[in-house]
Amino acid sequence: MGELVASLTARSPDFARLWKAQTVLGREGGERHFNHPAQGNLSFHQTTLLVAARQDIKLVCLTAR
Repeated sequence: MGELVASLTARSPDFARLWKAQTVLGREGGERHFNHPAQGNLSFHQTTLLVAARQDIKLVCLTAR
């Protein structure tokens, strides 16, 4: 992942600026909606499980509605 970020940062000033800003909000659960090109609008319930011993790892589960 680090190599990918380094490559994109080197090639794209926009990516570098947006990556540095890190304006992505954490999302721990709730409704998620996606527009799939073949299946249309899909809805899921998101549950996020955190690993107690490793706060940098989480498992995100999407359950179809």
